[in-house]
Amino acid sequence: MNIPVPPKFYNKPYHEMVGFLLHRMQIVPLGLYRGVYRTHGIVSAGNEHPYVVTNPNPGCIITAADGVYVLGPIKDLQGLKDQVIATQKGAMGD
Repeated sequence: MNIPVPPKFYNKPYHEMVGFLLHRMQIVPLGLYRGVYRTHGIVSAGNEHPYVVTNPNPGCIITAADGVYVLGPIKDLQGLKDQVIATQKGAMGD
């Protein structure tokens, strides 16, 4: 499943999110969906087109445009996805 990156990991290295997902959530991250901002001409991580990278470098910096591919119990994954989306909406003032 592809879920949005939890906002607390924006601008942080990939390994921090991996540790949290593995040890706190028992969810296995497989890779990143490197997204692209289309608003205001801002591009995530310098890419103009989205792409997927498996087993990213631990120091890879995560952005708000990214998603993370994960494995885990479906109820846990859907709950985490819903929680992250709600947090993102709250941060945007929706």
